Amino acid sequence: MNILVDHNLAGYAVLIAEVLANGGWLELISIRFVTFAEVDLATNSSDRVVWQVAQDNQMILLSCYASNFRVSFSELLVGWASCPCLYSI
Repeated sequence: MNILVDHNLAGYAVLIAEVLANGGWLELISIRFVTFAEVDLATNSSDRVVWQVAQDNQMILLSCYASNFRVSFSELLVGWASCPCLYSI
């Protein structure tokens, strides 16, 4: 499972990975946290571009402030219906 980590959550992803490793979860399931740099995304990439990269690469998107996405709610619903890979913390 690949998880694209929003650029402002990189520190949290490290903590989550440590918790998963310490709990033995990474022995049960393969989880890889992917940074923006690894997929050639700029930190100022639009939400739409970030969403598309996550969909194109079959990644879960770990983000915060999902309610602040600069797309309409109906556009988000269409995206969620086609790829249920957005989780907000």
